[in-house]
Amino acid sequence: TLDAPMRMLTKKDWLTFQQSFETQFPDFIARLRARFVQITSTDIRLFILIKIGLDSRCIAAISGISVESVYRGRTRLRKKLGLDNSENLENFIELF
Repeated sequence: TLDAPMRMLTKKDWLTFQQSFETQFPDFIARLRARFVQITSTDIRLFILIKIGLDSRCIAAISGISVESVYRGRTRLRKKLGLDNSENLENFIELF
């Protein structure tokens, strides 16, 4: 559950997770890369973690970064996705 202590994901953990995610959402990452060519692997990871419903605190914990770094990443991601301040990032990601 999300109440359990979080641990940082290793590269191997992330690859395993990504493969499972792609099974559930086929071609999702390819579609994301095709639509937003400037998106980085770090951006994709943040996008996916938001898509599965994790909040900034959880994302920070499993990524081994500060919550402030997650907020900065979210801001960069919004810009790359072409969202203005009135558009909700979570809603955009959920509908993608």
